[in-house]
Amino acid sequence: MTCVSVNIVTYNNALTIIPCLEALMAQEGDFEVVIIDNASVDNTVELVQSIGLPIILNEQNLGY
Repeated sequence: MTCVSVNIVTYNNALTIIPCLEALMAQEGDFEVVIIDNASVDNTVELVQSIGLPIILNEQNLGY
């Protein structure tokens, strides 16, 4: 069982999502990462999918 779940809510963050995830994945410890995308219209979703992390795709921007 995973000790910590890191949930990142994102919306049109293609420029910052990869550096954010790289910094996060460089950390040690027992954690999982889940991305929640609020209907981004840029390539945020494709970038996250290329890394293979779980992503929840909302149909509209629901905010936090």
